[in-house]
Amino acid sequence: MWWRDMNVKVCSFSVHHIEVDVCNSDSVLMWKAVGVYGWPETEYKYKTWDLMRRLKEGAAVPMLCFGDFNEIVGMNEKSGGVVREERLMDAFRGALDDCGFRDLGYKGSIYTWQRGNSMETLVRERLDRYVADSEWCALFQSLEVIHLPMCHSDHAPILLKYGDRVENNRSKKLFRFEALWISSDECGKVVGDAWNEEVAAPITDRIVVLEERLKKWAGKTFGDLKKKIQKTESNLRELQGGRMDTSTLQQCQAVSSELNELRRMEESYWYSRSRVTELRDGDKNTKYFHHKASQQRKKNTITGLFDGNGVWQSSSFAIDSVISQYFDELFTSDQPVDFDGALAGIEIWFRMK
Repeated sequence: MWWRDMNVKVCSFSVHHIEVDVCNSDSVLMWKAVGVYGWPETEYKYKTWDLMRRLKEGAAVPMLCFGDFNEIVGMNEKSGGVVREERLMDAFRGALDDCGFRDLGYKGSIYTWQRGNSMETLVRERLDRYVADSEWCALFQSLEVIHLPMCHSDHAPILLKYGDRVENNRSKKLFRFEALWISSDECGKVVGDAWNEEVAAPITDRIVVLEERLKKWAGKTFGDLKKKIQKTESNLRELQGGRMDTSTLQQCQAVSSELNELRRMEESYWYSRSRVTELRDGDKNTKYFHHKASQQRKKNTITGLFDGNGVWQSSSFAIDSVISQYFDELFTSDQPVDFDGALAGIEIWFRMK
């Protein structure tokens, strides 16, 4: 997700790359970003390095390059399988040097790709990375690369974080019935028991009771999904980053399945809030639904109002005052005696003679 004061424009793309210009709010080019998918075939790997050199030569601004390069820079980035030929790794190192790229490092497991379901067939390599030239690194000094756990894929997502994320102040959280809850067989019983507890009570009181029972039950049954996912990801990252043996591999597979289920539940949660009616291209894309829900939230957010003097007010206190003043004036009568202005807009059906 990009900053609001920056624009991204695609310059070129192919099966093996996508090049974008990153501009500021005044459309001034700041830096370039290039996503790479390297040729996996040994005889075509040189095409990846030539592509990198060509794109770097054509760039007059700082550049960030990232993706699946399908190559390692040294045997320390490989575990299992046959020994990589030195000439292949040397060609990759040469391309990085020619472009003036430096590795941005990482946190987490060194390996970003793996294949095999047993210790006899297991191969792990660091094929994915972020690299950048010195000019780009000078622009962004407070950053870190995180190798996230492998899940759903044989590649680990690699996340580049810059600076601190600032959360907006939020008002009291509204209660919503979540579609996720229906996936539990207990949900219907919780609703029925709460609703029928005080049949003679006013419907508003019964709704309050139902809300409290559902929140209490959902907290015990589902808990905080975000925290559960973070904890499970952390466990999987620790397992994948440690010494691998048969027992650890089995634990990785079990925790990976658990993480898949938690993410399915998270997807259901955001899907119900996104107000979209179908999965886009059948893709399990939680971030897409989160984005749709965020868009809806932005539509429902008042960032500022013009007061009675035409001055823009954006603070919470000032907005409250503008709204209160508006409705005070709207519903305050000055005891008018001339109604011609109001009656002029009413269609006359008959007149008294």
